[in-house]
Amino acid sequence: MNRQNKPLLFVIAGLVAACLVIGSIGYMATRAFMSNLADFASDDPGLVAQMGRSIAFFDLPPGFGEGRAVSNEMFTLVTYTGPHGRSHLTLFQVPPTIHVDHMSLQGLLDDVTLTSGQETLVIEQRTIELRGHEAAVTISEGEGAHGTYRSATVFFDGLGGPALVNFSAPLPEWDDQVVETFFASLH
Repeated sequence: MNRQNKPLLFVIAGLVAACLVIGSIGYMATRAFMSNLADFASDDPGLVAQMGRSIAFFDLPPGFGEGRAVSNEMFTLVTYTGPHGRSHLTLFQVPPTIHVDHMSLQGLLDDVTLTSGQETLVIEQRTIELRGHEAAVTISEGEGAHGTYRSATVFFDGLGGPALVNFSAPLPEWDDQVVETFFASLH
């Protein structure tokens, strides 16, 4: 290497190092924000209902309540807790200006709820009618704090953009009829 190229090499190495530092800071800031997301969530029943209705109209299953919601320019997230505090119903939507496929939408939800990396096994896929269109339901199972959980996820066109709904419960508390009735209530 000649002397003329050494300054250029140092400049490039400095730029790479700066990019790595900036990227690391951005990653840590994003994770810190997401881990404190609960601090920004509202549990006001009227506000939770309003945010839920911005995604879809629906009837909550019996025993579900204690809703929490958060909304910003990037997403709307609404969750409800079921009986015994172990079942969860989550609705997630991004604006129509954010063009995402199902996998990207699931990835965004995982990032927002910090569930990325939890392994699940798809046990069934079926098609249902949701809001006048065919929609694929994915049933999966994975390990959680209370043993094996079952989860049903459906992607659909929400009232304000691409959306998904996820219904999860410990396997002993899973009830196909409750899940199907809830999905049928979405309009």
